[in-house]
Amino acid sequence: MVLITGGCALSGVAGSLWAMALWSGVMGLGHLSFVIGAQSLVARQSAPQDQDRNFGHFTIGASLGQLVGPVAAGALIGGHDMAAGSALALLAAGAGAAMAFTSLWRIEHRRPAGSGAGHKDRVPVRHILRARGVPGGILVSLSVLSATDVLTAYLPVVGEHRGIAPSVIGVLLSLRAAATIACRLVLTPLLRTVGRTALLTVTCLLAALLCAGIALPVPVWALAPMLVVLGFCLGWASRCP
Repeated sequence: MVLITGGCALSGVAGSLWAMALWSGVMGLGHLSFVIGAQSLVARQSAPQDQDRNFGHFTIGASLGQLVGPVAAGALIGGHDMAAGSALALLAAGAGAAMAFTSLWRIEHRRPAGSGAGHKDRVPVRHILRARGVPGGILVSLSVLSATDVLTAYLPVVGEHRGIAPSVIGVLLSLRAAATIACRLVLTPLLRTVGRTALLTVTCLLAALLCAGIALPVPVWALAPMLVVLGFCLGWASRCP
């Protein structure tokens, strides 16, 4: 949380491209550390029968942030001085990340010594990587997360090139996040009806086509449904592995 807060805030006051690159790297390192720590926390605090549900709640929380964040950033960036608006959005993001400190003191209920599994119960990483489906699941997860990050980073650039206002880009990104949340409501019935392999194949292929389609000079009214469907596909692909 310190890295995320500092990276956002210092990016907002960076005076050069090199400083922006440095603080962006700090922000990214903090985000990666947070995701790893948070997911391991969910795993430790969840009974085996509750892990799917709790991980679902965790991903819904992340998607809610992706739903609210772009709209808020688009509202702050709007206007003639986009550089000042962007800096203000980064400072606001840093302030929002700092608020998370208020809940860190009670985030985990520690077990008494000796109550958990010992080191002898831990499975070596190489054995996990050799398990059936794990390498493929890792590849799909990397692809989905990369597509989401590239979309979030470059859709504003595409919008600026086409003369689309930042506030509209924020709404479009929020539509994608809202669709990702909504897809989890129908994920279980679809898995039962279609099957995991077929659903994963279709959603990955469709997401790839839609990501490429965004690069085409399509109007805003066409971008909206494309991003909604893309959000559904990315949400399904991220949960199926």
